[in-house]
Amino acid sequence: MPKRSRVRARFKPDHKEFTRFATSDQMLKPLYEAAHDIRRIAAGISPRSDGPGPHYADEYKVDTRPNNLKIGAFSRRIVTVVNESPKAAPNEFDNKRSKGGHYLARAGAAIGDYRGVMPGD
Repeated sequence: MPKRSRVRARFKPDHKEFTRFATSDQMLKPLYEAAHDIRRIAAGISPRSDGPGPHYADEYKVDTRPNNLKIGAFSRRIVTVVNESPKAAPNEFDNKRSKGGHYLARAGAAIGDYRGVMPGD
C-alpha cells in the first residue's frame, strides 16, 4: 500500500478585493434585475382597493440610486424597493388593529439564493 501524503490547504479570504467587487458598478445589473422582480412580485401579492386608483399595489418603486450598505467592516452595493403610499406601514407591518401582510419581505424572500418564507405567513 502506498504512503499517503498529507496536503493541507488553507483558504485565506481576500476581503479587500471582494469588497471592491461587491461595491463595483458590475453589481448593478443583477441588483436592478432582482429589485424589479421584487417590485413585480410585491405588486402582485399586495391588496388592491375596489375604488379608483392609485392602488397600494401600484405604488412600489425601485429606487434607482445605487447606494452602499456597510455591515460591520464589510460594504455592499444595494438597490432598494420602496412603497411611498401612506398605507405602506399598516399594510406591511403589524399593528394593534391589523396583521401586516409583509408583502415586500415575502417578495424579497422569493428572490435569490436565500429563498424562503416568512414565519407566520
